[in-house]
Amino acid sequence: MKTKKLIAGIALLMAGFGCSRPAQAPIQPAVDAGLKVTDGSVVLLKAAAKGVQIYSCKATADDPSKFAFDAAHAEPDALLMNETGEVVAHHYFDPRGPAWETSDGSKIVGKKLEPVQVRTGTIPWLKLQTIAHEGTGPLSKVTFIQRLDTDGGVAPSGSCDPNTNARVRVPYKATYYFYAPPVKMGLSFVRRVKGTRRGWPSLNGNRRASYW
Repeated sequence: MKTKKLIAGIALLMAGFGCSRPAQAPIQPAVDAGLKVTDGSVVLLKAAAKGVQIYSCKATADDPSKFAFDAAHAEPDALLMNETGEVVAHHYFDPRGPAWETSDGSKIVGKKLEPVQVRTGTIPWLKLQTIAHEGTGPLSKVTFIQRLDTDGGVAPSGSCDPNTNARVRVPYKATYYFYAPPVKMGLSFVRRVKGTRRGWPSLNGNRRASYW
């Protein structure tokens, strides 16, 4: 009975996102051992992100009289798109950690895991573990997230003035992979999340909360 209810719920989810049939699951990317997801979770969604990493000008640990952009505490602000170019989620800063939210209110918050994979001239590749879920939408079962294929987003080097340049927004791109436990439905797996073109935010503003 529980299996029937689960399958029925997945069917409703697919209908809500405009999916007439299950799509082929994205393939798990080839990454270093430290970034691999090894608990049996499979790729639920692959999405391309475009946005900014936001850095704050803060006093340095070595000399409080000097200021620099805090490269260790970036705040993301990006839109994620699926394989057809439709926006499927907003990536932003939550006090608990980096967050991803879909238009139906499904939301997750992640925690960065070590080790990271340092990349020359760009922000590092990461694996994150979900530490909080909200809502019952397509992200509600996500267990892990990978941030790969990064381009840009590096904090400016040198000193800064908190009075005139307290925050800086650095453009970046990346590919995000979202993992969830496999849900079998016949011989296929539900792996497609379809977006919407309505009501999506501009990334030029400074809002840091959910846009929904």
